[in-house]
Amino acid sequence: MLEQERNEIFSEIESYFQKEFGQEIDLTSQVQTITVNDYSYCFEFLVSNQAYFAKISKFDQYLLRQDQSMMPFSVQDLQFGKAEYESLISLSEKIQINNVKVIEVVAYLERTNTLITKKVKGKDFFLLLRQSSLPFNKSKNYCLPLVKDLANFYNTVAFSSDKKFISYDFQRYTKKIESYTKDLEIDFSKEQEFLDNLQIDTFQDCFEILGFKGFDIRNVIHCEDGTLKVLDPGKEKREPLESFFSRIHATLIIIFWGHPLFFINKTLKSDYLKLFEDGFIAAGSNPIIFQLELRKEFYKHWKMAVFALEQKSWPFIFKILLRKFYIDTFYIKHLKQNQSKLNSLNSEV
Repeated sequence: MLEQERNEIFSEIESYFQKEFGQEIDLTSQVQTITVNDYSYCFEFLVSNQAYFAKISKFDQYLLRQDQSMMPFSVQDLQFGKAEYESLISLSEKIQINNVKVIEVVAYLERTNTLITKKVKGKDFFLLLRQSSLPFNKSKNYCLPLVKDLANFYNTVAFSSDKKFISYDFQRYTKKIESYTKDLEIDFSKEQEFLDNLQIDTFQDCFEILGFKGFDIRNVIHCEDGTLKVLDPGKEKREPLESFFSRIHATLIIIFWGHPLFFINKTLKSDYLKLFEDGFIAAGSNPIIFQLELRKEFYKHWKMAVFALEQKSWPFIFKILLRKFYIDTFYIKHLKQNQSKLNSLNSEV
């Protein structure tokens, strides 16, 4: 973010709080750090002892990572930013779960594509789940009700809109997998052979729902009052029920990403994963389509992980070793497990 752009964004936020609440703030003196995320710049600030979080969306990751000019915002940037705002408003109005809420929206400032929300006190829920998944940890009983609450939230979201019976687009799915393998420089022929051997008639039909693209276990805060707050639901999307659930499930499986135990393929405690899976099955998802969509998510996350690694300025040989023994090993293992499950399900029908 260029200095001129930063000042323009600060001025827009300061003017908003002055106009709407009669509160004077000086962000230049307050904000020392602006964080660069995958698709946004973010920073925090205080107004009358209330903490706020500002997020400026930018769809082009290269511009973000290379610290180039982000203005003017493209149509895609604005659609991307506004979609998150609209999703938060929609979810807060429609979904009423006692112990799980979405973050409270203050405003969306379209001129600077800035979403402002209230910041809550708490810690990342995925860190608590990591801790409770370690051997001999005693926090399991504390986490289990929270996991149930979160699973209930996701299921409620899935059925808060009208379901529609559709035909599963297996051809489109195959093309998506092929594009991921191409990006990863992997031979698609073996994957094609595996997919061709599946009995397509066993997963032709499914339910389509209104899902949200940004649900991720890493976007959930465990608040000081014991409740959960959901951040960044992303854009609303008409999609198969199984696609919605698989995207959430994939983030549970990679919960130890960045942790030293990821080297030994450590994952979330099995009874937590089973609780989510049981909820998905009870919701009426097709187990074969669910596993297919989960397979696609593994490829997508694998591609994203490699992209992030390539952007690092680390020594070339170090990046090669990290990909081979850290990234590739993990995803190859879970793709093999997924293939085994799909073969088993396919043989049962």
